[in-house]
Amino acid sequence: MTIAAICIVLLFHCFPFIDGWKVHNIEEYGALPGEDSSEAIHSALAAAGKEGGGEVLVPKDGVYFTSPLNVTTNVVLRVEGNLTGLRDEEKYPVVDLLPSYSDSLDAGGGLTSQHRRRHPLIWSGK
Repeated sequence: MTIAAICIVLLFHCFPFIDGWKVHNIEEYGALPGEDSSEAIHSALAAAGKEGGGEVLVPKDGVYFTSPLNVTTNVVLRVEGNLTGLRDEEKYPVVDLLPSYSDSLDAGGGLTSQHRRRHPLIWSGK
């Protein structure tokens, strides 16, 4: 295999949305800049996941507020604008550590109980 062929294979493996996956603009699902857009963003992510993959776009020139997100396999979240976590702590449920981390991490380093707190998200593509 030539180096060019390897690069093309890697490009399509690392960036699968290049081959025609649909772009789900969160505004098409009802997201509005400056408001809680959680439901619209969750709907766009779910739609991309149900299609086997795709791209969810947070458009430029807007600040969109959201609750926690779950970005599944083969879904790309592209933030061109500003994606900010809601300040309402009730939107951030406290969850236990994943089983793969085990409880022993609390006693000996690594992840501790402080990692179980709620943390706001501020993500900007600008």
